[in-house]
Amino acid sequence: MGRTTTHGFAGSYAWKPLFQACLRPWVDSLARRGVSPNRITVAALALSLATGLALSAFAERTALYLLLPLVMILRMALNAADGMLAREHNRKSALGLYLNELGDVGSDLFLLLPFVVLPGVNIPWMAIAAVLLVLSEMAGILAVAIGGQRRYDGPFGKSDRAILLSAAGIWIGAFGSLPPFAAFLFAPVFCALLLLTTALRIRGGLLAASSKQPAHREESAPAETPSWAERSIATALGAFARRVTSLRVLHSAASLETSAKLPRIFVANHTSHADFLLLWAALPAAFRRRARPVGAMDYWARGPVRRYLALRVFRAVLVDREMIDRTQSPLLPMIEALQAGDSLVFFPEGTRGNGDSLGRFRCGVYHLLCAVPDVILVPVWIDNLNRVLPRGALLPLPLPCKVAFGAPLEREGDEPKQSYLDRVRATVLELGATCR
Repeated sequence: MGRTTTHGFAGSYAWKPLFQACLRPWVDSLARRGVSPNRITVAALALSLATGLALSAFAERTALYLLLPLVMILRMALNAADGMLAREHNRKSALGLYLNELGDVGSDLFLLLPFVVLPGVNIPWMAIAAVLLVLSEMAGILAVAIGGQRRYDGPFGKSDRAILLSAAGIWIGAFGSLPPFAAFLFAPVFCALLLLTTALRIRGGLLAASSKQPAHREESAPAETPSWAERSIATALGAFARRVTSLRVLHSAASLETSAKLPRIFVANHTSHADFLLLWAALPAAFRRRARPVGAMDYWARGPVRRYLALRVFRAVLVDREMIDRTQSPLLPMIEALQAGDSLVFFPEGTRGNGDSLGRFRCGVYHLLCAVPDVILVPVWIDNLNRVLPRGALLPLPLPCKVAFGAPLEREGDEPKQSYLDRVRATVLELGATCR
């Protein structure tokens, strides 16, 4: 089921794709062993029930509350795994839908029990919090009844509640009890956040239904706008790249002077797996928002972290080099990206060079310009990055780098394919000479 959120109040769900990517190898192994999603859902409910009853019964042994963060992480992993098994391995069932929704609410209520018995916590307020918790989940579920998708808006969803309860558990386990003011405010703050979450879910569901447009899906296609968390990761990686390389950017007077809304193909030399990151970091902010790398699926889709960075953080257009035939053109997703207004970072050599020479340019970029003639081609040279992150290296070396942008290159009338490719390649080489 899609995770629907508003962009401003996505809560900790913004990190869920990365969490899922880390879990995917384990989930795949569960699928191979024939484990059903319903068994995982019941296991999460049983874990929450056992934890809630045990901590409530032995509340005087406050050190046991230190188990809460571990239980919460395991519970969230189980909750993510049952959904991934159902969606990605085609094991959805009607019973699974009931178990998933009722199990989530039941688990939340059971894990609240250890806080009801704490000294200083207002029990009537905790009862109200339990009711509001159920209402907030109902507000998300009812969006389906009016033709939308399950809503996960708000600052206090399931994972956000788990973070708060884990933090409280750590404090209680370490110091024996909550401070008096924290114990007094715990339930009222819980209620206020649940009320806001409920209101946002109702609002989001009504807006989606009135516009009759599909709500934003957390498991969206890679071309969807990244979440705030993914944008933050990209910004941090770009800042790190600029810092490590003492990046110096050289712009041609005409290279980036036109509107950032016009799609571009940035054609660059390829010497390192970090080429795109450094080129992206060298772009003005207005261009970074729509720039997407073109990369090889066999490399960038291998491993959960690498796949997450490529598809979710930088919205890469990945080419499956092993599945190219006459019926499946690798250019189609690139053409669709350009027609949608995105820019592409393209390495026409097709493989990494040594940083000094430049390989032959393949014809893909020429065919892209023929298919989308309004696109602007900008030549780029990335200098010295092959020494910062050479082949096989895990950590970068702090060495200075330059990125040089040349003036846009247009096709001259009926200029032959090879003539144009040679001219683009020669221009990229000239930019390299200016960096030496």
